[in-house]
Amino acid sequence: MKTTNGASERALNWLRSGLRAGRYAPGQRLREVDLVQEAPVSKAPLREALQVLAQEGLISIQPRRGFVVRRFSAKEIADVFELLVPLSQISAHGAAISVRKGASPVALKKATEAAKEAAETGDVIAFAQAADNWRTALEKLSDNAFLEAVIRQIRGPLLQSQLRKLMRSDFLTSIAQEYNAVTKAVVAGEAKNASNLITTHVENIGALLVSAAQKSELQ
Repeated sequence: MKTTNGASERALNWLRSGLRAGRYAPGQRLREVDLVQEAPVSKAPLREALQVLAQEGLISIQPRRGFVVRRFSAKEIADVFELLVPLSQISAHGAAISVRKGASPVALKKATEAAKEAAETGDVIAFAQAADNWRTALEKLSDNAFLEAVIRQIRGPLLQSQLRKLMRSDFLTSIAQEYNAVTKAVVAGEAKNASNLITTHVENIGALLVSAAQKSELQ
């Protein structure tokens, strides 16, 4: 992947935030001339950030249309979650073992609390950031850099461009509760329980996203 400088990194964070919050919908064209009017950077770093997102699979480059937010099919989503379930089990299990050995779960607990607060206020952008922080903290606690990299590569494009469809208050509350349950198990060092709880969480997200994609395909 292309190395980014400070301005490009700001552009990347800004674009990713927009995708998480639903500012850009799957299938939407991302016109540089429009984006640069709102972006916190100039056109050059913005274009570099768009190229990086294309490499990551968040957006695609289409002939005569340029950059377009990628739309995932129900089959693609199901395939991804078939991989995410066992990988997430390993992550949660490893995180609990690490805490049992003395690793600090502070970042995970802070992200859990932030997700709860965002769900209570219905702040979609804050929830999306807290959710990303929660997943990152859990993966780092697993103490497996290769696992962390694989999970983020597989999961990132799907969650950031598709999860926006489900950002309702009832959904946010439910997910925040699932985060809390997993976090409690990890903090307690209950590896098997953490693995079971993350399985339920990931399967729930997958089922919702597949269902939403199937409905879109029928329209």
